[in-house]
Amino acid sequence: MNDSLERVHRCPFYGFSADFPGALCSSGGNQCALKEGFSPCQMEKEGLSVDWDHCAINNWENVDFLRRVRNRVQRVISPRQKTLSFEDHWREIMGSSISI
Repeated sequence: MNDSLERVHRCPFYGFSADFPGALCSSGGNQCALKEGFSPCQMEKEGLSVDWDHCAINNWENVDFLRRVRNRVQRVISPRQKTLSFEDHWREIMGSSISI
């Protein structure tokens, strides 16, 4: 099984930090890469299933921000130090092409 699919959370930003230029790096926890500093996933804090399709950040008001993130992130470093393109990481987590 690949690194990304081992996680049970359906969010490409869950458990990652965006503190590195052009990359999301595994934080080994429940960090949301879309928040400043270390910020746990709000859905998880509320006891909900982590699912990007239902995340409060994933909305039309944030579409410009999300597109900037998509364009800035070139690679994703998984928990086992496997490097993927952002597109491949998204596809592994979400099962489809990038939708932002």
